[in-house]
Amino acid sequence: ITNKSIFKLTEERALADFLLCSLLLQVAVFTFIG
Repeated sequence: ITNKSIFKLTEERALADFLLCSLLLQVAVFTFIG
């Protein structure tokens, strides 16, 4: 495994975590407003 592949995997994981947090934030906001 090269450092480049590890960096790519970490980048994809970071993106997935970002999208998940954004989704949870939207759900929390809709629940709070609704």
